[in-house]
Amino acid sequence: LFYSLRNANRTKHAALSAGICLLLAGGLFLLATFVHTPRERARDATQRLIDAVAAADGATLRRELAPEARVVHPRARSGVSAEETASFVERNFAQSAQFQVKSHAVEQFQAARLSPDRVQVQVKVRVLPAATNFPVRAWLRLDYRIEQDKSLRCTGIEAITVQFAN
Repeated sequence: LFYSLRNANRTKHAALSAGICLLLAGGLFLLATFVHTPRERARDATQRLIDAVAAADGATLRRELAPEARVVHPRARSGVSAEETASFVERNFAQSAQFQVKSHAVEQFQAARLSPDRVQVQVKVRVLPAATNFPVRAWLRLDYRIEQDKSLRCTGIEAITVQFAN
């Protein structure tokens, strides 16, 4: 735009057009910075939950999981309550515990808004246990409720597949 207007001997017009384009780009950048979509909030909430498990942080789990949340996995097909899950994580993922995590990462993330107040996430997580030093991968489904203040509360977690799970 600037180059073509400049060649037509319209330097003032070219500078004005370039300035308007830069102003619009800056405005769009600011708008994108301040607007958080449900998908972005779901990504943040999912990362907080995964980090809390890896750090054996039961307090964060209790805050992020809705009281009625159920966690379903191969050894608990009927589901485990939020409180039982937080207690289990505090005991078994702590430093020097059976499932202590050396490192973890989200490898894939998918989210869909199911209704005005529901978001569902599928996430692939890689965990490196301290005990085995061999990576374990899991696909998880997380269901979220969008609260009045636009925050998300996890209402359910299901382990879809866990590599090497019995």
